[in-house]
Amino acid sequence: MKKHPMLAAVCLMLGSLFLLAPVRRPNISPTPVIINLHAPLDNEVTYQGVLKLNDELASGTYDMVFSLWDKPTGGIKEWGDETHAPVPVSGGLFTVVLGETLRLAPRLPSNPAPLFDEQLYLQIAVDGATLSPRQKLRPGPYALGLVAGAGIKGAPIEGNYALTVVNTGTTGTMRAIYASTAGTGNVAIVSPDFVHARGYRSDDDSYIWTPATAGFSTSGNVSVFRTNMAQVTVRNTSGTDQGKYFVIPVTLPSVLYGTNVTVEELTVYYATSDPASYISTTQLYITTGVWTNDVVMQDLTDRKSTHPTSYSVGPYSAGLTDLGPSVGLVTVLLEMRFADTNDTITVGGVRLRLGHKPAE
Repeated sequence: MKKHPMLAAVCLMLGSLFLLAPVRRPNISPTPVIINLHAPLDNEVTYQGVLKLNDELASGTYDMVFSLWDKPTGGIKEWGDETHAPVPVSGGLFTVVLGETLRLAPRLPSNPAPLFDEQLYLQIAVDGATLSPRQKLRPGPYALGLVAGAGIKGAPIEGNYALTVVNTGTTGTMRAIYASTAGTGNVAIVSPDFVHARGYRSDDDSYIWTPATAGFSTSGNVSVFRTNMAQVTVRNTSGTDQGKYFVIPVTLPSVLYGTNVTVEELTVYYATSDPASYISTTQLYITTGVWTNDVVMQDLTDRKSTHPTSYSVGPYSAGLTDLGPSVGLVTVLLEMRFADTNDTITVGGVRLRLGHKPAE
């Protein structure tokens, strides 16, 4: 007949190659054991221990009940009870698999299982006798908290980051984190707080809108009237048909520089009071030096619409122009022709479509 008061200790293996403090009973000397953890993808944890009776290694079969709690004593039971019976013990050694009958997983709406974002403690009962104290759960099983729907919560142990991922690969095709969506989801990563990054890459397009009020004329005898709606009305005061130039600098967020971003399309919003006065040339260029620039886009089509409209211009040369740390200011230049001093050309603004090269 088994006598529970003579139960010496159960040494738990709940971590990968680390030492756990043994379960203690009054007036019993503990026996520590170096243990190993195996946490397979099916949310189970291999648990191994040493059972002693009266300081002797036990042999036979025993009923064991396991549960997880949020405190060393008292508290809330987060998982369990899971019963393993009978458990064979030979030379004191026994092995069970936690999660075989009661799933080990983060607490999800459909699963009231333990939440692995807090410290947990394992309680064991052998043949009806609850062992004390409970055993503090070591880092290994918390890997189960990384299943879909799980979260990481807590203050960083070292440094300033709750989670650090470092890519030590040596080729450009290696990435530190990959996120994608499936089914009806269309967002892979969400942050309600400020995101601090050196740069970003996206396969989707970005759009930069610049109002015409950011522009100015580089020609003489030109009247530029700015409205309250961010529009600009340009008029030639000299009465001649010579070209007049209106320039709109485009400010791009600095986070885009240094990444594989390309200028794919320029859209101009405008209207003219009379088709005899029109936009004759549209250019987008990047300043590369004091006296040098690269033309990215150019359109020589006469734009004569008397109704508010827009037109788009594609790349001037074959292939797209990359933005990067070696390029300068991005500028839109509109050459305007006027037939009469009473004619006006109104510009609402310009929009740039920026493409992001897919990751190799």
